[in-house]
Amino acid sequence: MFVIYSSAFEEAVKGQYRPAKVGESFGPTWSTHWFKVGIQVSKDFESDEVWLLFDSSSEALIWSTDGVPLQGLTGGDVGEKRIHYRLVANAKGGETFTFYIEVACNGLFGAGQGGNGSIFPPVENRTYQLSMARLAVKNQASWDVHEDLEILIGLIKDTPSDTQLAADALYTANKIVDTFFIDRPETLQQAHSIAKKFYADHQMKGKAGHEIIAIGNCHIDTAWLWPYDETKRKAAR
Repeated sequence: MFVIYSSAFEEAVKGQYRPAKVGESFGPTWSTHWFKVGIQVSKDFESDEVWLLFDSSSEALIWSTDGVPLQGLTGGDVGEKRIHYRLVANAKGGETFTFYIEVACNGLFGAGQGGNGSIFPPVENRTYQLSMARLAVKNQASWDVHEDLEILIGLIKDTPSDTQLAADALYTANKIVDTFFIDRPETLQQAHSIAKKFYADHQMKGKAGHEIIAIGNCHIDTAWLWPYDETKRKAAR
């Protein structure tokens, strides 16, 4: 059983909470603020995959009510932004959730001038704004294409430019962008099919798929990479 109890969590659950709202700011730098979140999924979301979107413009960590860290969050204007947490894969409508969110008033790499840069000295009186707190339904087709482009861009950047793989990835990414039109949702499936053909072609050429193994040694490993699926989470304990 993977359970972490910290004195901070034990103190937080005993605290007196007040209503918070989007647009409210919290600080100063390095301070910690706790949110107690209660959610009821609408009947309108029946059969949908429902997510919580929570952006504190800073680092944060979602805790279960019994002290288990569930997932890390990173908000604000950063490339590594992660503000989504899956509540239920196939909603029935009416599900309820209660958990705590620990908001740390610092960015991914500290609180240096100009954003999250760790090179600069910290700005000690910085505040961070709660810019989003709402539920959302996942558009799987759109998500698939987003992940396809992330993979292709990674191959383009990290594969030697004079290789066939890099050229094929660039060609495929351009073709996807040319295929998708925002006012024509059906083009998402077409774009995803282009990416699937790329994967299949390179698999057939003898290029084995990736096998990823994660060992958690710090908060990024254990919180960011912790499995979404509850059955996988239990198996990993």
